Amino acid sequence: NAIYDQQVHRLKKAGLFKNIKDIFVSEKIGFQKPTREFFDFCLNSIGNVIKEQVVMIGDSLTADIKGGNEYGITTVWYNHGSAQDNSDIIPDYKVDKLIDIKNIL
Repeated sequence: NAIYDQQVHRLKKAGLFKNIKDIFVSEKIGFQKPTREFFDFCLNSIGNVIKEQVVMIGDSLTADIKGGNEYGITTVWYNHGSAQDNSDIIPDYKVDKLIDIKNIL
């Protein structure tokens, strides 16, 4: 749920951009997370994909993780600021460092 160029910049800064084939940003899609339409668009764009093999990695419990949970895909909460979680939203995995995502995938 952000500006496309901003997300590309973040991925490049984190050294992840070279490993990513597609980027799905609400600005380009026309739907925001956590709506079902956002996730439908993403999976339909990827094509022949098995939903159980899709992983939503995000830093927002209310948009990324809630949306992924409601859509029925695996979720990884990147809690880069060590935020307190007082919500009822439960990610499948939680990481504090990006490098730890490799251990999940």
